[in-house]
Amino acid sequence: MDSVNIRGIRCFRETQEAAIRPLTVLVGENSTGKTTFLASIRLAWDLAYFTLEPDWNEEPFRLGSYDDLASYRGGKAGRVKSIEIGFSTLFRRGIYSHESPSDEAGSISMVLTKSGAEPRISSCKISFPNQSFVLSFNQDGLVDKLVYSEDRKSWTLTVGAIPAFVRDFRGRGGLISSLGTLGLILDRELRVLRKSNPFEGAVPPKEAIARLITTLREFRRVGSEVRPLAFAPIRSTPQRTYDPIKDLRDVEGAHVPTVLAKMSAEKRDAWLKLKHDLDRFGDASGLWEHLEIKQFGRHASDPFQVRLKLAGPSRNLIDVGYGVSQIFPVVADLIMEQKRSRIFLLQQPEVHLHPRAQAELGSFLGALAADGNKRFVVETHSDFLIDRIRIDLRKKRFLTADKISILYFERRGHDSVIHQLNLDENANITNTPRGYRKFFLDEEKKFLGLD
Repeated sequence: MDSVNIRGIRCFRETQEAAIRPLTVLVGENSTGKTTFLASIRLAWDLAYFTLEPDWNEEPFRLGSYDDLASYRGGKAGRVKSIEIGFSTLFRRGIYSHESPSDEAGSISMVLTKSGAEPRISSCKISFPNQSFVLSFNQDGLVDKLVYSEDRKSWTLTVGAIPAFVRDFRGRGGLISSLGTLGLILDRELRVLRKSNPFEGAVPPKEAIARLITTLREFRRVGSEVRPLAFAPIRSTPQRTYDPIKDLRDVEGAHVPTVLAKMSAEKRDAWLKLKHDLDRFGDASGLWEHLEIKQFGRHASDPFQVRLKLAGPSRNLIDVGYGVSQIFPVVADLIMEQKRSRIFLLQQPEVHLHPRAQAELGSFLGALAADGNKRFVVETHSDFLIDRIRIDLRKKRFLTADKISILYFERRGHDSVIHQLNLDENANITNTPRGYRKFFLDEEKKFLGLD
């Protein structure tokens, strides 16, 4: 994803669009929509690539029902009748054709309306240069219209000619995968079966159908990365001794100790590399010097402890500072997942950390974001984390200005707006909105007796 757009979701009554870059930082007061924005990123990906019936209350984002999610202003205006969510991204043209490879922009925008207590998709538009697809869905969740446009020409699919099971996109891997399947079936209808014309009026040329299928396949590759990974704002409570029974990932990081213990016992080289990276962050942040897994037995199934050393003998994870036990699973998970191409959604990873550690976390995220095709979207209240990112930019470490996005969420009455803060190569914010830093300046004036 290169940008995300939302409308009608909670405090975002009007359309908001924001850039998603390798390192994206969300800042602003409480209740300005930062967590809603994080949730919208995962929902947009799910609808496009995963399923048309996502879990609207999957941890760590509990969005409730349609009435909880849709913007509401009371009075005659009431609740919005529809919500919109979408994104844009670059994709590689020419992978499945004889065209010269090139990067092109594509976008998808989905409109959802109320169906029972939950949102349900009612229409979708997928746009590319010189091509677009517009779908509408009926109350049963089946496609009831598809309009394909290319170079100012358009063809409307009469869905009555297509079996209902083909028009049912639910549980098929999201909109883009389902459209690809529909395109293949249309191609077969036109080239092989030739039983009927499933379009209103003229049949599109076979070259147009071929381009339709190819474009969808190329665009789908963008979402072939694994699903966005979300981290809860509060991590699991550390245990004095662990039994290796949970290694399936959860948003609170309860799986991390077991994964580390199994790696230390079964994959020694990978464990030593991971331990080195964890200890490097621990030392730079002042949180720990050495990590060790203490096994109580010879088998991977035996109980174990996680121990950290800082200025003295090693101590159990439960006996170190609360901030250490809260950041440890986040850092470990990010390092273990760093080789995958995916989006990471983090809520206040710096919570309970000393300013030195908050600042080092900014450098840690910058280094990860610079290494490969990944996106880190971080909700934070830490000036130290943001300032370190800017210092690293000024020193030309890790990321350039075009790889960093700082989004400032500002409350305006009942609504919120998202400001894109631009950085120059010297890390100066070049378009500071009036509300940004106003609180801090006002407090400083009071302290100096100037107010």
